[in-house]
Amino acid sequence: KSHSTGIIGISRRKRRISLLLERLKALREKAKVKQEDLANSIHTSRGTYSMYENGQREIPLAALCKLADHYDVTLDYLVGRSDAPGK
Repeated sequence: KSHSTGIIGISRRKRRISLLLERLKALREKAKVKQEDLANSIHTSRGTYSMYENGQREIPLAALCKLADHYDVTLDYLVGRSDAPGK
């Protein structure tokens, strides 16, 4: 696959980021977990986790992997590359 840096590529990236943020919040709310408790489980502060969930800070790959494991979903599902959450 070639990586587009044009408007279509940027638009697709924004949609995926938006989907990631929506999924993070939905998964957390479905699990009835507070941001602070989740932040502790992935070894970060509540403030940092809040910035992740609100799109104010880029989420490191290691944190994405921990979140996918925590929710028992695939990384592809979490980042919007798949609509199938199961592993």
